Amino acid sequence: MSLHFEPYFKLKLIDLSDDTQVNSGGSTNTQTLQPAAGLIYQIVKIWIEIPDAVGSTAGTHNLWVAYDTSFQAQSAIFFISSNTGNNISTYVNALDGDSEQPTAAVQQQDIISGGIEIFCDNTNTIYFKYTNNLDANQTGTRTIKVLVKEYKEAV
Repeated sequence: MSLHFEPYFKLKLIDLSDDTQVNSGGSTNTQTLQPAAGLIYQIVKIWIEIPDAVGSTAGTHNLWVAYDTSFQAQSAIFFISSNTGNNISTYVNALDGDSEQPTAAVQQQDIISGGIEIFCDNTNTIYFKYTNNLDANQTGTRTIKVLVKEYKEAV
């Protein structure tokens, strides 16, 4: 991916939150961060708050953030997994769950606060995939907000 863009940008807060029910047993819901053609996004900050499913007593739920829909480790920007009873969230520039990848605190802070440059354009999008492997349906709102710098591609 070769990105060429103008040096001027505007800040834009993109709300990818969703309250569509995600059934137990491995059901998924995916949100997509995709700028319009001719624009490039640079992620500045990501806010995530995904509650534990009400009434859950066993299992896990997780969030993949990746560049492609295969959601393989090599394409992941980050992955958060939590056991029942725990929310998935960002908290003080860190990923918050039972297991996070990458696990080093410095790497987490860099990813969430923009220390690592993460870009996407109309053909190289970023996907947020929530998977519910809990024993209760996820009926809560999955809050995902992304602050981006929006650039115009250079012609």
